[in-house]
Amino acid sequence: MYTPLSIGRSSSRYRHIAAVAILFLISILLYTLSFPSGQPVPERVPSTTTTSSSETSQPDARPSSVRPTSSSNDTTTRFRSQRVPCKGPRGKLMSESYDDQIHPSHYRNLTYPPPLSGSYEALDLDKSWLTAAERYGPYGLGEEEENYTRSRVDWSTVNWADLQNACAESNHERLPDAYAFDHGRPRFAYRNRSWKEKWLPSSLTSPKINPRPETEKYHRSAIVIRTWSTYKYTPEDMWNLRSLVAETALATGGEYAVFLLVDVKDQEAGIFTDPEAYDRVLREAVPPELQDIAVLFDDSLLDSWYPDVVEHLAIMQIMQPFQIFAQFYPEFDHYWQLEVDSRFLGHTGNMLDKLSDFARNEPRKQARERASWAYMADYHGSYDDFFNAIDNVLDGDSSVWGPIDIHDIDPIGPEPPVDDPREDHFSWGVGEDADLILLNTMEDASRDEDWLFKGWQHGFSMGTKLPIFVSVVAQGRASWNLLNAVHHAQAHAGMRIPSEATLPSFALWHGLKISGIPLPVYQWPARERHEMEFALNGGGLDAFPDGIANGPARYRGSSMGFFTNGMTWQWWTTLPEDLANPWYINEVDNPILPDMLLNEGGHLYAPNIIIHPRKTNGKKPKHYGQEDDSDEE
Repeated sequence: MYTPLSIGRSSSRYRHIAAVAILFLISILLYTLSFPSGQPVPERVPSTTTTSSSETSQPDARPSSVRPTSSSNDTTTRFRSQRVPCKGPRGKLMSESYDDQIHPSHYRNLTYPPPLSGSYEALDLDKSWLTAAERYGPYGLGEEEENYTRSRVDWSTVNWADLQNACAESNHERLPDAYAFDHGRPRFAYRNRSWKEKWLPSSLTSPKINPRPETEKYHRSAIVIRTWSTYKYTPEDMWNLRSLVAETALATGGEYAVFLLVDVKDQEAGIFTDPEAYDRVLREAVPPELQDIAVLFDDSLLDSWYPDVVEHLAIMQIMQPFQIFAQFYPEFDHYWQLEVDSRFLGHTGNMLDKLSDFARNEPRKQARERASWAYMADYHGSYDDFFNAIDNVLDGDSSVWGPIDIHDIDPIGPEPPVDDPREDHFSWGVGEDADLILLNTMEDASRDEDWLFKGWQHGFSMGTKLPIFVSVVAQGRASWNLLNAVHHAQAHAGMRIPSEATLPSFALWHGLKISGIPLPVYQWPARERHEMEFALNGGGLDAFPDGIANGPARYRGSSMGFFTNGMTWQWWTTLPEDLANPWYINEVDNPILPDMLLNEGGHLYAPNIIIHPRKTNGKKPKHYGQEDDSDEE
């Protein structure tokens, strides 16, 4: 079981005090060496240890409803209200062009399908429906058909970098420091290590991390879509990528900028030593309309910046290119990492805004506990009920309060406002953007005997006692401060832990704000809800005195991992294919349809969700017992 380790502030000044104290004690020891020792010093009691009311004063009684409520008059709402409309691929303002917009249906007389986990209400997500033609019609789906009702676009003339630049320029007063795409010119470059960095210990050469203060904001987020140089872009991929740019960067007045981060598989191409080679690979690997928003990298770049980490495979270090991207493209507050096989079946920009709003309004207190649970309304009630139940289990305490001390880093997060979390009525962190938004639950690796990467770590003095936190899938949002902190640790100290543990662990070690999102997730074929409640969480809210869920089937490598098959959002699952295949072709007469699809009026509608993985390249997830398709790579 994980015991929080010095879950208070940790800083270099304590180390200095400790050093002075040690020297003083040594002098005393030398003087009294011949005397018998006194009583043993008791071990330090963690700050989360419960004490009786006679030993410490109790905080004021907590209100019956403790979850903060959002404000419609906050700075973000006012900032969004000043958005200047931008032109889309049809040369018209997105706000005025019917053909550039999606037009969802609501069918309020029908019951919206309840997800297995997550909550539309908690996230304030639109309970809308879209056919595939409605969802991707603005981006080219069906344009070859005679009954296509939208104006057609010559996509060969569209340049998504130019559209994003024009949008940012229209919003210059709101976004004076907005990044401008430079026609595919690369910023990435090899690291130039000094002789001191090469030969002296990192403790003598590592620069101090300087986090950006809250007052210095760009008011922009980068969306980094991960792909690779041998990827074959199908029409569906193009519809998806066009929708991401149009519905985020263009529909929000430039508050997002969309990039393709392309992994070049040919290690001999020399893209960072020969500009012509870079241009050639870019032309060969990326469709013309996307080339100016693409950024190429290869393993040689990763090895240049992180030579002491050694391993650069995506399964072990998928965050390394993401970290380098933030270093070379620092004009953003936050960075969304999305994979090319993810699909937003509703409006992308609206959903990302809602996820960001939820995270901003969440308090820091008990965020680690809430993030461990797959929230299920069937068992937890409303999200407010769930929030309050965790607080009741913990009696107002919180296992994480400030950074988790691992001895090897100087945390960059802020000081808690009070020493005892029980004295905070869920105010700390409310209104503060989250440094890490998780789109799945967060596990404690020490509690998971089936974790595939157990013991794979380097550069930490705690060894196997290092507290490691894991969240799969490796998609979500990270702040520049978090990515910079990880980059610093890997580039200057060679610290490494596996991909899916990197951002959650470093965020908690540095005392940065995390938020576990109750993302709506469906399952089909559906298992019994009570089975899934145990598989995902390990029991009810009262089953764990520390408020931290520990389901046996959440991790893909576990012996019960098959319970998570057939879910809309997971690392490897069949439902995205089962849902998308009939939906794209409007296969209303299919007798076996996932039950979250709506068959109405001769059309198939999908709910407002994100699905992953939807594969157009390579092997697809299979149902248990099903053989691979013969046409797959």
